[in-house]
Amino acid sequence: MTDVVALSPAVESRLGALRRWWGDYALVQALALAVLAAVLALLMANVVGSMRRVGMQPNLAYLSAPANFDISESLIVYHAGDPTAAPSLSACSTR
Repeated sequence: MTDVVALSPAVESRLGALRRWWGDYALVQALALAVLAAVLALLMANVVGSMRRVGMQPNLAYLSAPANFDISESLIVYHAGDPTAAPSLSACSTR
C-alpha cells in the first residue's frame, strides 16, 4: 500500500489576489472608473462655473430666503414670507 501525501496549497501572489478580486480585466475596469470620475468632475466644474458666472452660489442658502408665493390648499399653513424650505414640506403633505 502506498502512502498518500497531501500537497501544500499554492501560495497566491498579490497580483493573483488582485486579479481574482477584480476579474480578468482589472486594468480596463480601473481605466473606465477613472474616465467616469473625470467626466463627472468636468461636469461638476462646468455647473459650478456657470452658476458663478450668473452670480449664483452653489449652496442651499436659498432655502432660508422668502419664497414670495402662497400655497392655499395644504395641511401645513404656509404664507409668502416663510422660508423656501416650508413649501417643500407643505407640498409633501398634500394629496
